[in-house]
Amino acid sequence: MEFSQLFTHSAQQVLPLARTKGLVSFFDYRGSNIELATNADPIRAAMHRLMLTLTESIDQGFLTLTAEAVMLDADHCAVTVTAAGTGLFVTDQALEEVLKRHGAGGIGMTGLDDVHAQWREPLHTQPAIEVALSLHKARSEGLSFTWQAVLPARLINEPLPAQAHGATAWLVNAIPGGLDSVKYRLRRQGWHVTLLQSLQDAQALLDAGPPANRPLLLLVAESPQAMLADLERLTRLSPATWLVLAVDDHPVNQLVVRGLLELLGCEVDIAADGEQAIAFCRARAPDLVLMDVHMPGLNGLEATRQLRTLQRQGVVRPFPIVAATAMHSVQGRQECLAAGMDGYLEKPLELQALKNELHRVLPMQPLLPNGRPEP
Repeated sequence: MEFSQLFTHSAQQVLPLARTKGLVSFFDYRGSNIELATNADPIRAAMHRLMLTLTESIDQGFLTLTAEAVMLDADHCAVTVTAAGTGLFVTDQALEEVLKRHGAGGIGMTGLDDVHAQWREPLHTQPAIEVALSLHKARSEGLSFTWQAVLPARLINEPLPAQAHGATAWLVNAIPGGLDSVKYRLRRQGWHVTLLQSLQDAQALLDAGPPANRPLLLLVAESPQAMLADLERLTRLSPATWLVLAVDDHPVNQLVVRGLLELLGCEVDIAADGEQAIAFCRARAPDLVLMDVHMPGLNGLEATRQLRTLQRQGVVRPFPIVAATAMHSVQGRQECLAAGMDGYLEKPLELQALKNELHRVLPMQPLLPNGRPEP
């Protein structure tokens, strides 16, 4: 099983208890995609016990659950899982009971402001894996548990996630730190992240700035202050979720263009040639068609001409068509425009150029009740 999934599953089992106690919490995984080469159940149980110990030790406050994995060689990885919190803790006596209940008794917490304890325990795996555990309590202000082990594993060679290259994301949350894990993940993928405390703050930024400064991603944490009416008003001024039909006969190009468009917040359909593109548009007209030019069968120029005829006849509603082609020439651009296309993008596609073209041919529009732009 992939270690990041194992950690996520362990954290998700504990978070309902944290929410029940009113604790602010987040979890985050840092590291490569790693497949464990051992029985995952004892590892899941040990991580769950670590997180549960911390959660039961805090009455009010904030907790964070993090994991990091680093490959040591081709067959082993070092993992570190940390559960840390700050706030109002249970009494020292109650904390000793929690530790005893989860198998870490005898540390002696009573009357001590600073405690740093370390111990080891085996996991019931074949071969046996030894886990190093530590507890650190600092002046009743912070409490952390750390779990470290070397596990048999292999690296999963997967492509890196698509990069946002500075695209804007707004995170709205009334509680400081509540979306920190989301912020870190987005920044690692190249997003420019702005933190806001209320929908009213987001509304003020939208009112003050030009359309080009509006975010491509807006995340709002659920809270009593996040009123539905404010959120609906905000979405009417934010970018619509556009449906883009990407037409390309090459499977790799299809994957790339889908990833770029989804990174920009679009819903994506794929067609492998001009005939499929026309069939898609007749069944469900998109907001934009991104059209390759050179394809077997019906090419992009002829497919564009047929779509424009269907639009003039009222069979298909109007929408922009933009060329996406490796045909880098003035003549090629002129042929695309003459066929009825609205724009021209050169391959390999770049995120910023694609973003600019989307905003050029699909200006901000008010939304209908179903969330689609007005025609």
